[in-house]
Amino acid sequence: MDGSLWKSILLFLCVGLAVYSIINLKQRAVKIGAWKDGEDDPMLTPDMYRNAGADIPPKKAGEKRIIWVMISYLPNVRAGSELTAEDQIAFLQKKGWTIYVLVTRWVVPEHRGVKIYPIQAGRVFDSPHIEALYKSADLICLQNYSLSEFSLQVSHIPRPIVVFIHSQNDNKDILNFRMETPIYVVYNVNFIKLESANLHPSIVIHPKVETAPFRVSKKNAKYVTLINCNDNKGGEILIKLAEALPDIQFLGIKGGYSGQIIADPRPPNLTYMETQTDMRHVYEKTKVLIVPSKTETWGRVAVEGMASGTPIVVSRSPGLLECVGKSENSCDRANISCWIEKINKLMTDEKAYAEASALSKERVAELDTEKEYERLNTFLEDAAKRHKE
Repeated sequence: MDGSLWKSILLFLCVGLAVYSIINLKQRAVKIGAWKDGEDDPMLTPDMYRNAGADIPPKKAGEKRIIWVMISYLPNVRAGSELTAEDQIAFLQKKGWTIYVLVTRWVVPEHRGVKIYPIQAGRVFDSPHIEALYKSADLICLQNYSLSEFSLQVSHIPRPIVVFIHSQNDNKDILNFRMETPIYVVYNVNFIKLESANLHPSIVIHPKVETAPFRVSKKNAKYVTLINCNDNKGGEILIKLAEALPDIQFLGIKGGYSGQIIADPRPPNLTYMETQTDMRHVYEKTKVLIVPSKTETWGRVAVEGMASGTPIVVSRSPGLLECVGKSENSCDRANISCWIEKINKLMTDEKAYAEASALSKERVAELDTEKEYERLNTFLEDAAKRHKE
């Protein structure tokens, strides 16, 4: 064999080894816990799925156990439903529940004291430890996950399933049918429950926001702010408003999910900030918050903004209107003239601004008095007791 052939073979092997190393880099990183915020989800090996849950201890006498099944969870996805789940899980833990989280998008083994395990969509029993975990549960909570797919896979395990609904089309059709498995439903807003033909026991639990951290003092607040510049949240509308109101400063906060609509070239009065983990710095700079969403079933950022008395202008999405309540200041999403008029008035009319700010604080005071997660705990306790073996 001549030297040139050997060189070709050696080059081929080197390239193959490099490709293999790149492909498996994520797998090696996750094994040593090296995943960092902002990185892509790591790739998992078959063995990692098969061994998931091996460290779960046997259920103790009197222990109340919940298995919470989702597509994603914190820290890699910081959307409203994941943040709400984090708050609900933390509250329920204080009420004595032991909770384990199962996700199809897995990045870390634990988040704020909650163990997280990987499952594959459509193959929830790759691990015998996970199957044993399901059998030990008092309740299985399902969020942002297909009920029809999941219920077929766990039909041999007679455990009640509590479905958390955070969007209008979430499991909409399947909830119209009776099932062999007991089903309970938790809606995050009244309007979704009212428009649903749900045949199962249900309750409405508004997402709670700990508003105290967001009662910030304004520091040179000068911006009209949009949080998350994707299409649904209004990234294109932000650009149009900045172009229409050149004397007003606009701020766009890049979201942690979905494609972001970023002006290029950027109007001189439009500033962008990268995804923020501490939103208090944003609200300190924000004079008016806009939420021109196509669809929104609640509006966590609206509550956070109102906590510091920030006037909010929202689209007429039913969930947003239910969220902002008495402080409503709304426009049809496509009516740019309405947005321009309302923003211009709030930014130039001190009396109008003061009135809107007062209404924001009053609405937050109303939301703070709601005992939503106490009601959730009671609902889950009752569901578990009905089916206790």
